[in-house]
Amino acid sequence: MSHREARPEIERRVVTASIEVRAKDKTKMLVGYGAMFGVRSEDLGGFVEEIAPGAFDESLRGNVDVLARGEHDSRMLLGRRSNGTLRLSIDNVGLRYEVDPPDTTAARDLMTLVERGDVKQSSFAFFIENREDEAWSVTAEGTPLRTLKRVALVDVAPVAQPAYLQTTVSARALDTAKGVVQPMKPVKPKPTRATFEEALKRGLFRHLKEEQRAKSYEEKLEAIYMALYALLGDPWSYEDPATPWSLEATFDDRVIIEIGYQMLSYPLSWGADGAPIFGNPTPVEIEYVDISAAVAVTPPPAQSTATLPGASVSPAAAEGGYNSIQAVNENRLKLAAS
Repeated sequence: MSHREARPEIERRVVTASIEVRAKDKTKMLVGYGAMFGVRSEDLGGFVEEIAPGAFDESLRGNVDVLARGEHDSRMLLGRRSNGTLRLSIDNVGLRYEVDPPDTTAARDLMTLVERGDVKQSSFAFFIENREDEAWSVTAEGTPLRTLKRVALVDVAPVAQPAYLQTTVSARALDTAKGVVQPMKPVKPKPTRATFEEALKRGLFRHLKEEQRAKSYEEKLEAIYMALYALLGDPWSYEDPATPWSLEATFDDRVIIEIGYQMLSYPLSWGADGAPIFGNPTPVEIEYVDISAAVAVTPPPAQSTATLPGASVSPAAAEGGYNSIQAVNENRLKLAAS
């Protein structure tokens, strides 16, 4: 069942195809395209638009009277379909029109402006009668896309003003565009153990040039992950609590790794071949909070003193009265704010 709009708003679109004056039986006629199929519009206020072939079939099939008016102004009436002075047709390009202009001052002036190239665009006015006459989707860039499947044609018009002054959009179309669900851009998942093992076997670690790193954060992160896997080993083994590691934060010049029960900062640079290079790790300074007077805290496991070879250890959280969990959380807040 169709949904008819109570008061459909008239909308206007400008077409960049040129218009021209042609001779006809010792007189002149105006020829141009009022609309073009499959040509995506500029941003119309939050969405873009295309006209589907067949959008004008119903208007041309019936006895709908369509006007030709310069600048959409009735004071510059050029012709009308009902008396044959405006002829409309459809081809593979779009909606084509031919107009036999009257012998009026306004029409003669307009024809002169077209011949001089001062007026060189066309526009058409229309309205949507039913919501089923349009379809909404999303472009590859994530912009709402409106496809006009069937429109009620009002007029065609040679226009001189820039497109944005001649384009009007219905409020309902703008509201609908806001409600179009835009799919989330797919984010490349963190490499799995199988991904890492396959890359290790085939030597397929990511090397990214500077422009690639700037363009795609996901690819940059993947390259860092894979290089860390090669450096630190298997992060999925929980036989030794000091072995599992995770990437906590990335910066332009360093990454923060939580391994075992401590956090380490690895200097990060990029080789000439685009491979991530990590320097010697240093412990991330953690400020421990003494809460022994208020809360009895179970000391953390003895493995809290574990570290990588060559790295020093911050003051052990194993001392009674220190809450190592709170200290780590506070440190993460500091990192996020830095």
